[in-house]
Amino acid sequence: MKRVYLTGLMFALLVVGIAGCGLFANPTPAPPTVQPTAPAVLETEVAGTLTAVAPTAQGQGTPIPPPTQVAVATATLAPSQPTPIPPTPSGENNPPTVQWLAPSNGAQITAQQTISVVALAADDHGISRVEFYADNALYSTQPTPNLPTTYQAVFAWSSAQVGQHTLTIIAYDPSNNASAPAPATINVDADSTPPQVSILAPASPQNLTLGAQINVQVAASDEAGVTQLQMLVDSQPYSQVTSQSPSGQNPFAATFIYAANVPGTHTILVRAVDSAGNLGNSNPLTVVVADNAPPNVTTNYSRLNVRQNEQVTVYTNATDAAGIQRVELWADNALYNVFTSPNPPAQTSLALQQIWASDAPGNHVLFVRVFDVNNQSTTTPATNIFVRQPQEPTPTFTPFIPTRTPYPTRTPQPVIPPPNCQMEAPATNFRVEIPNAVEIRWNCTAQGGMAQIQVYFQYPGVMATLIENVPGNGGMEQRGGTAWYPSSPGAVDVFVVALDRLGQRGESPHIPGIVEAPRPPTLPPPPTPQPQQGITGRWRGAVDNGAFIIVLEPRIGCSETQCAYGGTFEDTRGNVRGEINGQYDGRNLTLSVQGAQPGDVTWNFEGQVTAGGNEIAGQWSEARAGVPSLQQGTVAFRRE
Repeated sequence: MKRVYLTGLMFALLVVGIAGCGLFANPTPAPPTVQPTAPAVLETEVAGTLTAVAPTAQGQGTPIPPPTQVAVATATLAPSQPTPIPPTPSGENNPPTVQWLAPSNGAQITAQQTISVVALAADDHGISRVEFYADNALYSTQPTPNLPTTYQAVFAWSSAQVGQHTLTIIAYDPSNNASAPAPATINVDADSTPPQVSILAPASPQNLTLGAQINVQVAASDEAGVTQLQMLVDSQPYSQVTSQSPSGQNPFAATFIYAANVPGTHTILVRAVDSAGNLGNSNPLTVVVADNAPPNVTTNYSRLNVRQNEQVTVYTNATDAAGIQRVELWADNALYNVFTSPNPPAQTSLALQQIWASDAPGNHVLFVRVFDVNNQSTTTPATNIFVRQPQEPTPTFTPFIPTRTPYPTRTPQPVIPPPNCQMEAPATNFRVEIPNAVEIRWNCTAQGGMAQIQVYFQYPGVMATLIENVPGNGGMEQRGGTAWYPSSPGAVDVFVVALDRLGQRGESPHIPGIVEAPRPPTLPPPPTPQPQQGITGRWRGAVDNGAFIIVLEPRIGCSETQCAYGGTFEDTRGNVRGEINGQYDGRNLTLSVQGAQPGDVTWNFEGQVTAGGNEIAGQWSEARAGVPSLQQGTVAFRRE
C-alpha cells in the first residue's frame, strides 16, 4: 500500500507541476477543493520510449520513425491504483530499407555477359534474407543466418534475351516484414564484339630445328564468354580446345603443342569463338624450321668373300627427320643401284636390302650414299668384297689335246627386290581424337612371296610399337587394314613392315599425324521443368495429442523451378502460432517458423509433395527459446 501511495502522489505532483508554474511562484496554499488543470496534450511514457533510435552496426541502421503525439483529455487525479503499461510485443512492423548500388539504372550490357547485381539492405532488428527478381520472377535468394543489421547482397545475373529487363531487390527482417522493392532497368544488346585473343609465349619469330616441339600459350577474353580456341598453322586447323561451360568462360587460357615436322617458314595463329559465334584472331607467331642434319645411315653386308656371280645382300638402315629421298649403292666407284622413295616427306626412316654380284675376280669396293629431301647426303665407309674364281677340275690325259671350250659367261641370277609397301590410309598429317580409332590400310608387294606384315606406331623419341602382326599369304601382293586406338595424345607416325620368304624386309613410308586429347563430353540439355503442383491453401497434419495446421501462400513471383511461400503456422497442442517462411521446387518443400508464440518456438519441416499434390509428408523438429528439444518426428499433411 505504501508503494501505491507514493506512485499516486508522484503522479499528482507531476500533474500539478504541469498545470502551471504560477502556483509555485505564489506559494499560497491552494484550497483542498481546487483541482489542477492538465494541459490539452500530454506525451505518455509509452510515446516517450518511441523516440529512441534502433542500435546500428558501424554507424548505420534503420531509424525508427518519430512517435505520434498522443492526445490526452483533461487530466484527473491519479487513481489509487496506476494503470499498468502493456508489455512491448515481440514482433515489430518497421520494414527494412534497400539501396540499389550496382549496376546503374539504364546500364547497357551484352547478351550472355555476366554482371554483379549489388544492393545494401538495413534493418534495426537484422536482415533475415534478400530476394532477387528478374522480370518479376524470383531469380535467387540469399539467406543471412546471423541477422546482420546491414547486409550487402551480391547476385550474378546474365541474359541471352536482347531487350530491356527489370531487376528488383527485396529484403526481409526476422518478423518477415518486406522492404519496398529496389528496382533498376538494364538493357541487353546483341553481342557483335569479337573476343580478344593473344599468343602470350613464345615470342615471334622462333627458330627451330626439325623435329623440335614448342608450347604455345594463349589467352582470350570476351564479355559474354569464350567457348573455343583453335590453333591454325599456315591457315590450316592444327589443334583446338573447347570450354567445359556451354556459355563459355572469361578469361579462357590454353596451351597448344606445335611439332616442327616440316622444314620452312610457318605462321601460327590462334582463333577464339565466343558464345554468340563472333570470331577473333590473335597476333601471328612466325616459326622457322631448319633441317641442318644429314641422314643417319648404317650398312651391313651378308658376306665379304664370295665366288664369281654369288650374291651379296647389302642391308641399309637410314633415318632423317625431313625424309629420305633416295638410297644409292656404289661399286668400284660406279653407281650400281638406286632406290627412290615414293613419298620422301613421309619416309623418315627406311630399312632397305640391295643385291650385288660380280663375275670379275678380285677386290671390289662398295659403299652406300643416302640423300634426304633437302639433298643432304651421308656416305657409309667403303667395304672390300673379294670375288674368287671357282676351282677348275683336273684334266684327263689323252693322246690328243682336246680343244678347250671356254667357259661361257655366267648370267647373274635375277635380283629379287625386297618387299615394297604403300600406305593407303590414313592421310598424311591425319588428326584423331581419343578414344576414336585410326583406320590403317596398306598394299604390299613381294616378288619373293609375302611371309608376314607388321603394323607399327611411333611417337617422337621412343621406339616403334607393334600394333598387329598379319600372316602373309605367300603371294606377290597383299592388301589389308586394321584399326588402332591411340591411348595418349601427341605427334605420331604409323607405318607397316613386310617380310618376304627370302627374309628380305621392306618398310612403308611413315605417315605423320596428331592424336588429340579427348574433349569434354557435351552436357545434356537441362531437364524440362515439370509443372509445379499447387500447394496454396490450408493443410492439417495429425501429431500426438494434437495437430499442426499450416496455411500456405505464394510470395512475389515464382520462377520455373522454385517458389517462395509464406503463411501461418499453428500447433494446436499449445495454441502456438507463427509466420511461415518456405521454399518449394515443385516436389520438395522446406518450411521454417521463427519465434512462434507463446514460448519463442522455432519449428522446421522438410518434406515432399506426394499423392498427386494431395499430401505433404516429411520430418519436423522443434526448439524453444533457442534450446533444441527432443520434439521431432514425421507428419503427413492433408488439405482441409
